[in-house]
Amino acid sequence: MEESGPVLATTIYHPTGGLEVEFLKIWNNKIAKLAYSMNADDAHIYHNENTDEFLASIHWPSKKLACTFLESSEFQEATRELNIFCLVPSTKEHFEILTEKAA
Repeated sequence: MEESGPVLATTIYHPTGGLEVEFLKIWNNKIAKLAYSMNADDAHIYHNENTDEFLASIHWPSKKLACTFLESSEFQEATRELNIFCLVPSTKEHFEILTEKAA
C-alpha cells in the first residue's frame, strides 16, 4: 500500500567550480519554479561550503505529486540545462523520496 501524506524529495548536486552562480540561476528559475507550479509546498537548495555540494529539497503534499514532477518532461528538460553546470550529471533517479513516520 502506498504511503499517503507529505514527502520530501532530496538530491545532492556537484556543480563545476566557478559555475555555481549559473547553476543556482538555473535551479531557482527552472527547477524550483517548476516545482511550485506543480504544487510543491517548498523548494530550497543548500550549499555545503566544506564539500562544495548542494543539497536540494522539495517538500510535496504527497508522493504522487513528487513522482509526477520527477517524471515530467519539463523536469527532464530543466535537468538537462542544469547538468551543463555539473561535474556529475543528475537524473530523476538521484532523487530520494523521504516520508514522515509517526512516532
